[in-house]
Amino acid sequence: MYDTATETKGGFTPEEKAELKEAIGAVQTALETKNKELIRTELTEQLKTINEGIAKFSTWQGEKDTADQANQKALDEMIVKVKSINVASTNVKARSFQTAMAEELAKPEHQEGLKSIGKGKGAKYKISLDGPIDMKANQFESIATIGPDGKVIGNFNEVDTKTVGNLTLLNNLTGDSVASYRSNPALLPSQKINFRDILPSVQSPTGLYITFVESAGEVTTADWRQTEGSAKNQIDFDMSEAKTVNKFIAAFCRFSKQAIRSLPFLQNTLPRQLLREFYKYENRYFYDVMATGATGSGTSANTMHIKRINDFIGNQRNANFNASYVLVSHIQWAEIMNELITNGNYFAAGGVSGTAQGVINFSGVPVIPASWVPSNDVAMVFDTDFVERVEVEGVAVEFFEQDSDNVQKNLITARIECYEELNRMLASSVILGDLGDTSTS
Repeated sequence: MYDTATETKGGFTPEEKAELKEAIGAVQTALETKNKELIRTELTEQLKTINEGIAKFSTWQGEKDTADQANQKALDEMIVKVKSINVASTNVKARSFQTAMAEELAKPEHQEGLKSIGKGKGAKYKISLDGPIDMKANQFESIATIGPDGKVIGNFNEVDTKTVGNLTLLNNLTGDSVASYRSNPALLPSQKINFRDILPSVQSPTGLYITFVESAGEVTTADWRQTEGSAKNQIDFDMSEAKTVNKFIAAFCRFSKQAIRSLPFLQNTLPRQLLREFYKYENRYFYDVMATGATGSGTSANTMHIKRINDFIGNQRNANFNASYVLVSHIQWAEIMNELITNGNYFAAGGVSGTAQGVINFSGVPVIPASWVPSNDVAMVFDTDFVERVEVEGVAVEFFEQDSDNVQKNLITARIECYEELNRMLASSVILGDLGDTSTS
């Protein structure tokens, strides 16, 4: 547009003046119409001319002399018009783009523009910023503005909204979508039956529980019938004191306050987890106490599981004990069921019956499968009249903040414990029989 070789010293050629005046006049006329589309069109067409004129004048301003005063008046008028177009602030302070955007969008004319946005139709907004700002070229078009002293002081920026499109998670969402949560977490399974469920329980207020156990006395096997004039047979009985000293079965865990706040389900879940692990230990401990030193007869000449179990029950009853329960592992329970099917010994044959819960009865004696029974081809037969669980304090789950350095570290201690012991009164009331071969257990 401008040719420095032909321009007058420090000023503009008549053609340049005319072109600049025409550009400013066109924009001014458009502004007076208040027609947004016309204003946008004129600004788009005339911005380059106006910007180049302002930049040229700013360079020349320091070199002007008396001979150019006539041009100065005309240029001053043009500058005033340009300043009125760009609405330059008299108090030049830096503003953020966000602040300028918020101020401009709050204006009524821009509110109307927002309402006009629709599918395939965008809107343009002009934001006046004090000072340059680094914007992406494809989003903002920089246009010089004039301060109160006639110097270039900032940028006049034009913002284009992107064309409205379909909202999709892939294109329009940063981060994850709103999640929903199951109220209860998926916990590891608990054992299906606990040893304490099939044992009688008694209370001991002191923790020391005494049982007087009869041992072999002097009982004659001679003829008890009296011969006239002769002395009767004399017998006696021996008793011994057996002490059951109760102990705490207990454990604890610590967790942070942050954890229980961030995972609200912990408050209800932790007691379940603690009880699950407590019963796992208690079940195996009671089983070991019962099995240790068991002297009931596990003799059987048969090889099939079902026949050997029948023999154990017979041995128990032959020793004058009740066969209250037979305990086997789930593996051995499956072997029993397989034998019944393979040999045609279905339920109701040979005094064998079953329940929907999987409990098999041998002539009224329940055969109960439990995961805490070792899978080593054994069956335990016992009489509940000679075993009991002695309890001083029942199982309890408690939470403590005042423990160790919990207060310093914002921790909480969860404790589970039970003050108890198993009292097996007679070792001969328990049979630990081998199901795998014909040997005597």
